[in-house]
Amino acid sequence: MAKLFTRTNSPYFWTRFTGPKGQDVRLSLSIPKGREFKEAAQLKASQLEVQQWDDWKSGKFDRPDYSFDDLMIGWVEDKKPGDADLNCIAKLSDQFTGMLLKDIKGKDIAECKRVWRKSGISNNTIRRRLSTFSSAITYARSEWEWDIENPVSGRLPAEEIYEADHLSYKQAQLFVDALKIRRFQPYNASHLLDFFILAIHTGMRKSEILSLKLEQIDFEHKCIHLKASQQKGVKRTATPLNDEAIAAIDRRLDYIATKCPNTLWLFPSPTSKGDNHLLDVTTGFNSVRKEVGLPNIRIHDLRHTFASWLVQRGNSLYETSKALRHASIKPTERYAHLELEHLRKTHDDLSQVPVDFNLKEDEKNTNNSLANEAWKKSLKGKHKSLKTHKSAHYSHTDENDSNTP
Repeated sequence: MAKLFTRTNSPYFWTRFTGPKGQDVRLSLSIPKGREFKEAAQLKASQLEVQQWDDWKSGKFDRPDYSFDDLMIGWVEDKKPGDADLNCIAKLSDQFTGMLLKDIKGKDIAECKRVWRKSGISNNTIRRRLSTFSSAITYARSEWEWDIENPVSGRLPAEEIYEADHLSYKQAQLFVDALKIRRFQPYNASHLLDFFILAIHTGMRKSEILSLKLEQIDFEHKCIHLKASQQKGVKRTATPLNDEAIAAIDRRLDYIATKCPNTLWLFPSPTSKGDNHLLDVTTGFNSVRKEVGLPNIRIHDLRHTFASWLVQRGNSLYETSKALRHASIKPTERYAHLELEHLRKTHDDLSQVPVDFNLKEDEKNTNNSLANEAWKKSLKGKHKSLKTHKSAHYSHTDENDSNTP
């Protein structure tokens, strides 16, 4: 018999029963949770269970039944996606784990979006999560020849283009001054200064910095080699290191030499004695941003700051896109407004061309006098022409009036 259950992130009743082939079936009933709707939910659950058996008897179950979990396990094994995709899969699993792919319809995708929006998730994040789902389905259809529909197709929310927040030089200095003090407070996130500097000077994401292994640092070529699994893209890339970034890495190495010399990580976790890396720095960062009076700045805004400073200092959007390791220039266009000051300098350069556009004082007076005379003459000509036109009009009118019976 079909049983009812509820999920924390869903406002509806769900049902669970054993299908004709012994499979565990879990479906959303799209009936709101509440004691007054329980009877209706149970009735619908029973109808769905009967429908499953009817479909099996009629041969509709001849095709293999693939579950959401089968899809994601296989896709992860084949594609070995990065942390960003794995996080998306975890959030998708909260909504679809245990469900058969053929039972996931457009209404389920709409419900998923509604739940996420209600919890404050942005359209861009929802779009990223559902895109991961869609990519896995497309891969299964192409590589494994699964005969399945893609319920995400045509249902991605519109992408939101926004102006990225970034730190001014003065605000960045406030952060640095506060973090310098914390370096001498071992129980107050002393590693935050080096993290902050690497984020500002490389544009690397939080997860990329914290999961960085010592073997990925190339001092000879002054760069960091990033694996495909560490970033959003699927390609291996490298990001250059300037002097400030190298100085921050050197401080980390000094720390490692005294605290955990056998660690593999640039940011080892003190609690694990270097066996694992730090997983997050949000708590310490939040404390500092409140201390310096910038409560709305997020860790990811350090990456926006890196990009904004590049553009403000004259680098093109194409160069900035490459520095951010974006797959296309489109995401980088949010920084286009920052090119204004650089373009103003470009326009100002035209004032240096060897052409004398300035008028001398006597030329100004002469030209003004000539312009005034020409203007007055033009007005007299227009007035005379208008007077002639009116006279002809009245004459024509009088003639018509005289001919009127």
